[in-house]
Amino acid sequence: MKPFKKHKIEYLSPSMINQFVECPALTMLKIMGITDGEAGPSAWRGTAVEKSLTNLAYKPDLEIGDLFENADNVFTDLTDNAEEQHSVEKINQEKQDIPAFIKSGYLFYKNLGVPEDSQKRIELWTEDFDIPIIGYYDFLYKDSVRDMKTGKSRSSIASGHARQSSIYGYALRKTPFVDYVSKTKVASFQVHAVERHIQEFIRIAKTLENILSISDDIRECCQFVPYPNIEHWMFGSTTRKAIMDIWQ
Repeated sequence: MKPFKKHKIEYLSPSMINQFVECPALTMLKIMGITDGEAGPSAWRGTAVEKSLTNLAYKPDLEIGDLFENADNVFTDLTDNAEEQHSVEKINQEKQDIPAFIKSGYLFYKNLGVPEDSQKRIELWTEDFDIPIIGYYDFLYKDSVRDMKTGKSRSSIASGHARQSSIYGYALRKTPFVDYVSKTKVASFQVHAVERHIQEFIRIAKTLENILSISDDIRECCQFVPYPNIEHWMFGSTTRKAIMDIWQ
């Protein structure tokens, strides 16, 4: 049995590979089923904004006030159904920021045209692995596939986002774009050199596969990734505790 299936990995995803580049130890812990739990206020804000702007893309006549209300309802629902305690200050700040993100993206998605589809899964098989690459794009148009990112403004596309969107573009035979929606503007970038990004994805995935091939014991495999920086922002209390157990 090949390494991925041996360690019960049924598919690869752009988010998994990007996480492995950013923080290899966290990927190993996730393979073991060790995570820090649910998403927090920043993710809720992103979900609320993305859902409202998706509604706008399909219904460009929607008033901006309707989008504010829709996003507020989504954010409130996610907050009310949270199972963990989160900073009230952080929750209030993210909620207050929602209108600025929607205002920023309003004209862009209003005028982009009605998408053919949205929020759908793609599955890509390559000769390099015995499991598929699976991802979810945001918008599909006649000639393009687009991924929306909400957060800080960017002047260029992040390499991880380029890899991610290249997967979508390659699988769907569409031109990939990444749209960064910040509180002040939308910065949209076409992804070029799609095949180069695909090959980069494959090389990174093969590095992970090689580490997992070392042993049937995932804890032993962990010793072959760089020693984790326990202060990295991606670690929470649960994963920090696991690091102390596995790498000490």
